[in-house]
Amino acid sequence: MNDTHDARNMAADKKSYHVLVLEDDEAHIDLIRRGFQLASGMYRVTFAQTVQDARAILAQDPPDLIIADWLLPDGKGIDILPRKDGHVTMPLVIMTSHGNEKLAVDMLKSGAIDYIVKSEFMFKYLPHIAERALREWQNIAERKRVEEELRESEQRFHSLFDNMIEGHALHEIILDGNGQATEYRILDVNAAFENLLNIHRKDVIGKLSCDVYRVSEPPYLNIYALVASSGQAKIFETFFPPMEKHFMISVYSPKKGQFATVFEDITARARAESALRESEQFLDNIVEQIPDMIFVKDAENLRFVRFNKAGEDLLGYSREELLGKNDYDFFPKEQADNFIENDREVLHAHTLKDIPDERIQTRNMGARILHTKKIPLMDEKGLPRYLLGISEDITERKRAEDQINLANRKLALMTDVTFQDIQNKVTALRGYVEINKENVREHQQIIFLEKEEDVLESIHRLIKNTKEYQQMGVDQLRWIPLEPGIRMQASLISGKPDFLLDIDLHGLEIYSDPLIDRVFYNLIDNTVKHSKSFTRMSFSCRETPDGLIVICEDDGIGILPEQKNQIFDRVVGGVGKFGLFFVREFLDMSGITIIENGEPGKGARFEITVPKGMYRFTGA
Repeated sequence: MNDTHDARNMAADKKSYHVLVLEDDEAHIDLIRRGFQLASGMYRVTFAQTVQDARAILAQDPPDLIIADWLLPDGKGIDILPRKDGHVTMPLVIMTSHGNEKLAVDMLKSGAIDYIVKSEFMFKYLPHIAERALREWQNIAERKRVEEELRESEQRFHSLFDNMIEGHALHEIILDGNGQATEYRILDVNAAFENLLNIHRKDVIGKLSCDVYRVSEPPYLNIYALVASSGQAKIFETFFPPMEKHFMISVYSPKKGQFATVFEDITARARAESALRESEQFLDNIVEQIPDMIFVKDAENLRFVRFNKAGEDLLGYSREELLGKNDYDFFPKEQADNFIENDREVLHAHTLKDIPDERIQTRNMGARILHTKKIPLMDEKGLPRYLLGISEDITERKRAEDQINLANRKLALMTDVTFQDIQNKVTALRGYVEINKENVREHQQIIFLEKEEDVLESIHRLIKNTKEYQQMGVDQLRWIPLEPGIRMQASLISGKPDFLLDIDLHGLEIYSDPLIDRVFYNLIDNTVKHSKSFTRMSFSCRETPDGLIVICEDDGIGILPEQKNQIFDRVVGGVGKFGLFFVREFLDMSGITIIENGEPGKGARFEITVPKGMYRFTGA
């Protein structure tokens, strides 16, 4: 099967390489084709499913690279490899479904330039593997060309050899009777070798490595022996303890059994890099130990590139989940829009922005309140490259402040009620006592005594109401079932007439202070006191986009329009006014609102709006 993918939009200065792929699995062919389609026109890919088909393509349209499955219907992928005079003439990459170290070594020894194990990632990464193989093949060709030039001009080689600033040494591998490498001998070195290692040329030529470097085992023998036998170059960095130096070493084989090293002393650079790593680790430790959330975003896309542990703990997401994402991946759009707007403002103004109160929803800790500071981090040109954010979780502090405010509010009300209303009642009582002293008739004394009793009852009621208000916010919040609470409060109303109590709440529960039962007591008590003609009270509910509305209505006389705005006010010295004032105050402190929108003449109707998250239905 032949299937050629013609690259489009190929840059004029970029070569298009022809790649021949030997694969007999249709699904794998589709995955390979898709991987190369993303390579931006660098490759023209031809597919073959048999060795025979592949040889026909080699004869008609020789490729730059062959990628072949290890096992094919009519042979092995390695069989397709072209050779001339015993040398491989084309790069070949072998694919297999199962990794096998021995097979890999055999394939590389047979001339394959690379050996890869099939996987979904590998199919996507195949264009890069092809690029690497072509580059390695070009390197091999270049090395062969250099080797040929070296053979043609020994004098030119030695001139270059002796004037290199890198150390250069030529070696031969020494084998034992079993063909195993046991040592290597130094054949030649350049002047830089002497300068870098502080060893004279006369002391190393013809000597074994262990003798020259005064070690018990030949340094890096395994690497050098592999290069000398395979011809594949290697580059590596190392620390050589006998000299206490760091080196970068390039190794290649000018001919079989020999290897050459080109090295430079990178001790200063290695020490600088080590110091930098230590400094970065020190800073990382500081960032990780800071209890506040620290995050960094890239200035262009505002995606997270850094988070500390405190940030992971606060948001409830791991670093792997956070990095590379943006605010829209974790927060509602409206909230994310606000975060991004603040970020852009900071980056545009090149200045610090202090956000004292920022509310977020976390994965595990629910709603939290943050104090956030954001500042741009500039590049060497003075342009914003990153945005740094530091967020302190002030939720508990805000709650403490709210508790203090609530306590002050209670104290203010208690002072007002205690020293104003009770003082008025006491003043009235004293007046009646004075009048009683002046009266000599028994009938009038009885009347004034009854009024005194009424005043005392009012004082008692005020003290009780004040005590009830003082309890607001003290008890722990919990889920309160409304229906049994309403029925219990209705049974406590004194002097109530016979009326029908209709409750249709479907097992509704409110997350609130247990004192919410007194809200419904006061609503029922208000109806009993001010609507003598009512016969029925009902409690129902309905959901809206903003939350839940609990409806309390009766069939009494209703409330006049001019009184609707005043029914929740506390009237000093008024009778029965404290109840609805308490209702509104309690609900307001709980984040719940209440309004009256009944129709006069048809009864009162109170609507209590409960926010989302503060109610649930148990179905009871």
